[in-house]
Amino acid sequence: MNDGLLFANAAVKTKESGFFGTEKLGRLIDSDSLADAVRVLAEAGYGGGSIPDDPDDFERLLRDEENAVENFVRKSAPSDTGFECFWLERDYHNLKVLTKAERFGAETEGLLLAGGIESAEDLKEKIAAGGTGLNEYALKALNDIQTAAENGKLTPRLVDCAFDKAAYRDVADRISKRGIAPAVKEYFTARADLTNITSLARTLAIGAGYDFFADCFVDGGEIPEERFRRAFRENESPYQLLRLTKLRTEADHADSVAALEKIKDDYLMSLFTASRSDMFTVQPIMGYYLGKKTEIKMLRVALVCIKNGVPREEIRKRMRKLYA
Repeated sequence: MNDGLLFANAAVKTKESGFFGTEKLGRLIDSDSLADAVRVLAEAGYGGGSIPDDPDDFERLLRDEENAVENFVRKSAPSDTGFECFWLERDYHNLKVLTKAERFGAETEGLLLAGGIESAEDLKEKIAAGGTGLNEYALKALNDIQTAAENGKLTPRLVDCAFDKAAYRDVADRISKRGIAPAVKEYFTARADLTNITSLARTLAIGAGYDFFADCFVDGGEIPEERFRRAFRENESPYQLLRLTKLRTEADHADSVAALEKIKDDYLMSLFTASRSDMFTVQPIMGYYLGKKTEIKMLRVALVCIKNGVPREEIRKRMRKLYA
């Protein structure tokens, strides 16, 4: 019995009552003004329940809640369960930002994320040292970027694609280790497949060819790259590739990139919703983490839309299923 895991899951159960929930989200979306919407947010406990003087300050409330979730989970989640893959994403994001700053003079202010496995400052030093100290996946990405630069083919998109590929390979390696929960493996495997299907849909939407898609194809899924190449050759709808996943019944509803993104997000969340009461697995605490992250993301989308006068019905179309 993993006492650390039981303790973490028990702590999660005491926090689940703090989920925003679909009913409150509906109230927030239906608010007559941004000030009223922020009041609903504060009443739900965001920002300690304190209503900001300026409703435009809602981002501070969301950021504080997000930091609280990150701190709680980092302290509570047992090690070697796959949780580190979420922190790893922040490292690769920072590698993108820092590399673009070095190569193109891009700004880094406000873009670097805390809470990764390594600090942004350490990553910056490793990039300056030509990649010394980076893991094999990040180092390969940096070398590929250097080669592209030497050939005059380096673009910001290539930097993004190189580190995205590295991140998915790194994750695939980590979740292949012994002791990783099946649900964690299923989550990251499905995410890789659905990311590739979405990339294919976007590629076709802008009229680009296979080479453009191949640049951003990521490893770690169950659908091989050759199957996507075949989709190009046979003019196959990207949405039909959903029939190769456990989302077979959703294929008929995925008629746009936006619809596909929603199906992807809702499905990945559902992998943990069904097992939220299994105290002997990592699902409760990981589900809580993903649930809160989705909640905060949807609140941010809703509040930004309200601020900019987006019709309420359009806001509802952009929402995802919440964990609560």
